[in-house]
Amino acid sequence: MTRRVTDMALLDVTKLTGDLMLLLGWTSEDMPRHYGASAAAERAQEIQVQLGIREGV
Repeated sequence: MTRRVTDMALLDVTKLTGDLMLLLGWTSEDMPRHYGASAAAERAQEIQVQLGIREGV
């Protein structure tokens, strides 16, 4: 599992930014914000496919 996938999975599962920051040694909230936004974009794309919404609509 890549670092990005691991970080995104932990952020998605725990939803506890402070705990995640402590576990991964992050000192800034930039990293959880980055991975959280990436996870949200992926969830939105999955919903788009499930609902059959075309791109550009």
